[in-house]
Amino acid sequence: MFVLAYVLVSLACFVLIAVSGLKLAALVKGAIEVRKNLADGADHGEGPFLKSPLVPAIAVIAAPPDASTGSREYVRRLLALQASNVEVVVVLDDPSEADRAVWIEEFGLAPCFRVPGQALQTSPVRALYAAHAPCRLIVVEKERGGVADCLNAAINASDAPLIAVVEREARFSNRALTSLLRPLMAFSDETIGVCGAAPVPLQSSGLAARIHQIEFLQSRFLKCAALSAWNALLPPTGSVVLLRRDALIGIQGVTGSLLETVVHLHGFSRATKRPYRIRFVAQPVSSPRLPETWAERAALLRRDRSGVRATLSRYGNLSMGFGSLGWLAIPLLFWELYLEPWVTAIGTVVALTATALGFMDPALLGILLAASIGLPILLSMTTVLLEAYAAGSETDAWKFASLLLCSVPENLGCRQFRDIQLMRDSLRPRAS
Repeated sequence: MFVLAYVLVSLACFVLIAVSGLKLAALVKGAIEVRKNLADGADHGEGPFLKSPLVPAIAVIAAPPDASTGSREYVRRLLALQASNVEVVVVLDDPSEADRAVWIEEFGLAPCFRVPGQALQTSPVRALYAAHAPCRLIVVEKERGGVADCLNAAINASDAPLIAVVEREARFSNRALTSLLRPLMAFSDETIGVCGAAPVPLQSSGLAARIHQIEFLQSRFLKCAALSAWNALLPPTGSVVLLRRDALIGIQGVTGSLLETVVHLHGFSRATKRPYRIRFVAQPVSSPRLPETWAERAALLRRDRSGVRATLSRYGNLSMGFGSLGWLAIPLLFWELYLEPWVTAIGTVVALTATALGFMDPALLGILLAASIGLPILLSMTTVLLEAYAAGSETDAWKFASLLLCSVPENLGCRQFRDIQLMRDSLRPRAS
């Protein structure tokens, strides 16, 4: 028992310290990439050619769940996106008569005689509507099939070579598309997608918003900026992604969440051994919505966990030809969702029990607590410092200090509660 306790706790300490070291290296790499990316964007700007009629057309696709005020406002924000040749394609998934009437009245829709393509298999389309000029809006009404099916129907309804996917709750700039177009045009031979994500300036003094901001900064540095250097980019929440239509058709369209679709693109491109890149844009084109309350934060975390869980369920097999994506991105998702909570919990329980029974030197318990709590606090503080370095501009001293201080409750209380939820979710049987 004495030897087993020492082995388990020592192994937990080693794994936690090793992962923290890898995360620190990745955070530094990500911050360097963000700083270079921002400098490159400042040097080139958007450029007048990006608004030229010669630029490829873009279809912004969306599948609002209903005809509520929030859904209609979301579509209006999409219509405000600036580009030389852009249209918004909205798909209604088996709408009620009342919802259909609201959409028709709100945007002045009339029957459209455009014939949708058949490149992707979807539920049957009932009707197409178009808004009066100059509003370039196409609305597709179809039988029920789910969000992914709706987005695929939107791809069928437009022949634009570029497809933009914008998360409903993302805070995006009207110039997001022109900012993403430049890297896509500059590397047209191999680039199949571009992802833009940036932190939102803190408007709230709430602890939930500040902790969420720190976690987003870590995700942006690790999963977006650092992994993009190895061509294994994972889009963080609040992203805008511009993808080539032919690449989406090659994987049989959208397969689920934005994360799931991007991972599928990685895997398919590597399996077929085609040269490709999915690039990262650090300019403030889009940012996530920060929660004002703990209930909002819990809802956002549940949604994100659901997307990661679906991605791992479908594409988590490292033998699927993912190459470096499997050895970089997939294990990171596995670690955060499944392994880290259990390694920390088992190590802590064993260490506390063994120390209480006199089997273990309290010093080893101290090392474990330092590895499971102290190092994450330091990583969060380092993330805040690296964000100031990457931004390369003056930072509000109060907001900067408050984020540093919020690193403590983030990792001493909030993270433990989140880990308990993750362990509980992992033990629940999956719905068939």
